Amino acid sequence: ARHGPDNPGAAREDVKSILNDISKAEPRFVSAALRAATRAAVDGLTTPARRALAHTDPAVTAAAIEYLDRFAPDDLRPLLGRYLASTEPRIKTAALRVLQRSDPLQAVSALEAMLQSRQPAQQKLGVACLIHVEFALVREALAALLATNPAPDILEAGLCLFQTNADPEGVYLLYTIERRLPPDAARAVERVRREMMSALAADGRLPADMHIAEAELAGRAGREATKQAAQPPAYAYRVLKKTIAASDDRAAGAFHLSDEARRTLTGFLPAVLVLVAAVILWNVLAGRDGGGSESPGPATASLAEGRHQIRQIEGWVRPGSSSRAEFLVEAETGERFWVPAGDYDPVPAPDAKFKGTLALVQKRDDGAWSARRAAAAGLR
Repeated sequence: ARHGPDNPGAAREDVKSILNDISKAEPRFVSAALRAATRAAVDGLTTPARRALAHTDPAVTAAAIEYLDRFAPDDLRPLLGRYLASTEPRIKTAALRVLQRSDPLQAVSALEAMLQSRQPAQQKLGVACLIHVEFALVREALAALLATNPAPDILEAGLCLFQTNADPEGVYLLYTIERRLPPDAARAVERVRREMMSALAADGRLPADMHIAEAELAGRAGREATKQAAQPPAYAYRVLKKTIAASDDRAAGAFHLSDEARRTLTGFLPAVLVLVAAVILWNVLAGRDGGGSESPGPATASLAEGRHQIRQIEGWVRPGSSSRAEFLVEAETGERFWVPAGDYDPVPAPDAKFKGTLALVQKRDDGAWSARRAAAAGLR
């Protein structure tokens, strides 16, 4: 607990003395040593960390996952799926944090799979892990789970997340959920929804008159119900899907060949193959003699052309660097990211802790990245 990034030398000696023989050390000391090594940036311990992955104590395995993610991520990536499938909450949470930092969208997919599980233990763990991702990315998946009338503790935890991340869209989702639940659960949802509405009204994000706000919710719910009940247009996917399937069946029947036709085609097949091979050989020789040049392959699109790397960033807003147009974030890894001030409201204050999902746009001459908040850029 006394070691941080300012004293890696002292941390290295203490940590090595514990990790020299993991089998003889108490699990609580091993996990504490690995966490201290991660926190104090003590490298060179990947070998004992790999051994710690196989430890029987989940806390030791989780600490080893965190350490290897920082100092040997390539060794950890092939094993990440195994730890994401673990039934141990500590191991699964550690693996999810690693995945969130390297591939936020894949982490969201993993969380959605946990929420859709039929096992209450997996659902409960999935809800607990939602704090590691931006809530807007998983809000609808959580709402779908709450609408199934889950266990009371899962319902309570899910409502806490909605209330902590209150916004008008969350209010509407709770409004639709409470109409699908039994009376007791519906009353719990309604109580949280009304508290959220009061808080949002105080901030000017909902009408101050609760009757008007309730009427708007009811009107939106009615419009959504009418839209779902309406006859889909002829070009809708669910209509076209049936038409395409029927056409495929008819096409398969039309091209059914008799045994005699198949034997005839089989007899001509060798001659056709020889002819095709001769044409290909002629084109190759003609191209070589004519000095023809190969056309270059398509160039890989750059970040500016639409391929963005999305990263989960944890770090600090650096003092003296904020401006009207953009502010500077320095990640725990030492990387720097310039983010438009308009992507965040309010703009994080200098020295504030920063945690968010950024889309990397372009690398600057000084090594820093120009980045956008993923949600603001529409990259979810």
